Amino acid sequence: MRTAVVVRAAAVLIVAGCARHPAGAAATAGPKALGSLHVTSSVERGPVTYFEGAVPLLLIRDASGHVVADQHRGGTLDVGGLRPGLYSVTAELMPCDGTCDQLDPARDACSVQVRVDGSARRLAVTWHTGEPCTVRVIAS
Repeated sequence: MRTAVVVRAAAVLIVAGCARHPAGAAATAGPKALGSLHVTSSVERGPVTYFEGAVPLLLIRDASGHVVADQHRGGTLDVGGLRPGLYSVTAELMPCDGTCDQLDPARDACSVQVRVDGSARRLAVTWHTGEPCTVRVIAS
């Protein structure tokens, strides 16, 4: 008799553990959705002219400082599969030294912190040569 009670109690506990959580009940948190960053860049004439040209550099770092994406030559940088959290987007303009095969040190830099969640964040970086760039959040 005692064995039957213990077996029934164990069966009830096993079934209860498999039951779905009712609406509104706290369930264990599942994995969070991955997010993305879409960064566009443009260079416009400013107070300084880089006669030999300049190359934009975009860097995205996670909260620990690890570079998760970088792109030379500007244009658009799309980065997907980002875990939710805070990311740093740094933009620099590197003037060409003779040809753009060799670059001078970075100038006209700017940086912004962006919180990434399960959606796409869109940013626009604009340089006016000779001035620090600006970063504008387009959508989140």
